[in-house]
Amino acid sequence: MRALIQRVSQAQVEVDGEVVGRCGRGLVVLLGVGPTDTEAEAAQLWDKMLNLRIFDDGDGKMNLSLAQVDGGVLVISQFTLYADCRRGRRPSFTGAAGPELGERLYEHFCGLAEKSVRHVGRGVFGADMQVSLKNDGPVTVWLDTDELSRPRRAGQARCRALRWSEICCRAAPARGINAKRGGRDMKKFASEFKEFVMRGNVMDMAVGVIIGGAFTGIVTALTTNIINPLIKAITGGGTGISGLVVPGTEIDFGAFISAIINFLIVALIVFMLVKSVNKLEHAAAKLTKKGEEATEEPAIPVCPHCLEEVKEGATRCPHCAGEIEGGAKA
Repeated sequence: MRALIQRVSQAQVEVDGEVVGRCGRGLVVLLGVGPTDTEAEAAQLWDKMLNLRIFDDGDGKMNLSLAQVDGGVLVISQFTLYADCRRGRRPSFTGAAGPELGERLYEHFCGLAEKSVRHVGRGVFGADMQVSLKNDGPVTVWLDTDELSRPRRAGQARCRALRWSEICCRAAPARGINAKRGGRDMKKFASEFKEFVMRGNVMDMAVGVIIGGAFTGIVTALTTNIINPLIKAITGGGTGISGLVVPGTEIDFGAFISAIINFLIVALIVFMLVKSVNKLEHAAAKLTKKGEEATEEPAIPVCPHCLEEVKEGATRCPHCAGEIEGGAKA
């Protein structure tokens, strides 16, 4: 279950031009219900909301809760809190509960609110509503029972204070797409090699100078004993270019071609070595990360009512005095 709550000085909701709900100082609650939510999630969310200290005390600090300031609540059903914006430009709302479950839990949530505060205003479930409010602060907080239920060390009870400019489609991170095999791998390999040669990375080239020296003899033998004889055979037995002779000097075409081939071979060998080293470093980083995750501190049990840390096996919370059925467990 999700809720976007706003601290207001006044608010009201209209349906067909008629005011159907309002509140003074208090909270406007935009409530979204998920397909797996139950009355337990509704109770957990309301308890957190009722006791969340987001109202100012005499010193102007957020130190008072809704219950302490005797504030009111205006609850609006809002299935669009479950908008999925990962694909395309039109949000998908398949993550929200169906109308029957949504309305039942919405009414249950309003009933819980009416038992705790004196004034509770409501919208009309499923209707086209116009909501007007005066956000005090502004103070806007996002609550999600999935996050409230996580252990504290994994990010439990994270409520996010947002500015108006930050309230938009909560687009989930795009999923990674695996590269295709075969031709795409070859194309990617060629593209990486081209980038490597053109970019001239300093560290990679430094490694190339050291490693490339070991292949000098092999490359020299290849160009001298294989490449040059082939060039001589093609050019009619010589390495010069006929008709292109500078007085006293002959342009050695074969030496130029040999130098190019020499460079490409060395660069290719160095590229393969660096690529292999990078893969090994990546694999080592993964192993290190897994080792760090394995040594993480064990989760600490928390009270299901106030979400504060308690001792394992405790049957009553020392903070809120709530009873913990079956004893606290991590």
